[in-house]
Amino acid sequence: MNVLNANTLTWSQPNTISNVLTPRGGYTANLLNNSFIVYIGGLQFVNGVYSNVDMNEIQIFNTNSLSWSTMHAYGDVVTARNSHTTVLTNDGHIILFGGNSANDINDNSIISALPDLAILDMNVSPYKWSAPNITSAYASPSLCYHSATLYNGIMFIAFGLQTSSRSPNYYLYIFDVQKYTWVSSSQPNSLSSTTSSTISSTTSSTTSSITSPAISSTTSSTNSSMGQGTSGIIISAIVVGGFIFIFIIVGIFYLMKSKNNRDNPIPTAGTLPDNIHVIPTPGTNAYRFHNDYAQNLRDSK
Repeated sequence: MNVLNANTLTWSQPNTISNVLTPRGGYTANLLNNSFIVYIGGLQFVNGVYSNVDMNEIQIFNTNSLSWSTMHAYGDVVTARNSHTTVLTNDGHIILFGGNSANDINDNSIISALPDLAILDMNVSPYKWSAPNITSAYASPSLCYHSATLYNGIMFIAFGLQTSSRSPNYYLYIFDVQKYTWVSSSQPNSLSSTTSSTISSTTSSTTSSITSPAISSTTSSTNSSMGQGTSGIIISAIVVGGFIFIFIIVGIFYLMKSKNNRDNPIPTAGTLPDNIHVIPTPGTNAYRFHNDYAQNLRDSK
């Protein structure tokens, strides 16, 4: 066993005492309010042989004394399994769903574990299993390697493999743990202000009903799509407008630069620009002409 300290994010190995479990995988663990952890099922490895743990052998770990104990449950028959899920309800029950009853770690070895759904009552001692006969058009098929999440009295089943076909599960299934029935949709209770502020960007999804595969999408998804489409058009218009503005500025700059080049031609050999005045040097015709011109101006005065 390994323990993660959530405050320091460091791992450690506690010195557990008595009845240490056999190595196993594919089990479930649920933490109770009394600091006990309940371990159910799984595939164990003993003397070189894999086998599923008896579902009536409920392993319990006391987090205060760091000790193990075993509760021998009774009641309806629940097939040994691994790769199942369990959720803990507020009224002291553990709801088990799905699993693989094959005594093999090979992924191709998948056998449905019956019943698909079972309930462990921990309000009695010893614990008691019951397997209610629940049929519904909205019920989940037999699954393994899936996930189960309990929220506001609703258990959500997702992902995993269908044990009958070994094909992936692409749907979400909903089970009401208070009424013990599969439902097509669920209206979540009002969220707290803290939670609402955290997920304010998805308000439309929290106010709409959660629907199983048998029910079509609600209008909130349509409104959300329309809002996203409008936002996309506005963003696209802004981007295109920015490119046009930059193109116009570059064009004006280029035209002004071209005009300046035409107004100031490059001098060619044998010519002088109009703004350059050559000072005549002594001994040249230009110098003599300049002197004669200046003398004539003085004589005329």
